[in-house]
Amino acid sequence: MHNDFSKCLMRYMSYVNDPNDPNYVVPNTVPPIAEAVEPAPNPLRWLWWLLGLLVLAGLIWALVHACRPANCSTLPEGVWTTTQQTTTWNTLVGYDSAHFTDGNRTAVLNELRTLCNRRLGGHSLATADITGASVFGGLAEGAVGQVLSLVNGNSFCRCS
Repeated sequence: MHNDFSKCLMRYMSYVNDPNDPNYVVPNTVPPIAEAVEPAPNPLRWLWWLLGLLVLAGLIWALVHACRPANCSTLPEGVWTTTQQTTTWNTLVGYDSAHFTDGNRTAVLNELRTLCNRRLGGHSLATADITGASVFGGLAEGAVGQVLSLVNGNSFCRCS
């Protein structure tokens, strides 16, 4: 078996003994090795990196400033529309329909707006802020937590 492998190998390596093969290399002659040539240094190569970094920094700055909400400390009239009030009221009725009735709708929405203005002014509201308001007295504990998350969330108390 070893002999068969040698014959097969010699057939594919014909350059060893067959001068008629086009791949035959004359013994003791080696083709010259091409030298690697380093390209000439470009003195402005760093400029492309600098321009790329400047463009990237500009994009990041624009994204940060575009995504930042407008600074406001009170709920704007443009946000506190009749539609928003109705949506908020329907949400509250879903929390506790026995407590939130049409008779106290105005008082509850006004108190929510006051609480929202406190939060937008920089205060993080706690459960005591909700239960301390007279219009929320007697709310079930679960409803108090839901009202608190509504006021501390970004769907109701927002600047735009």
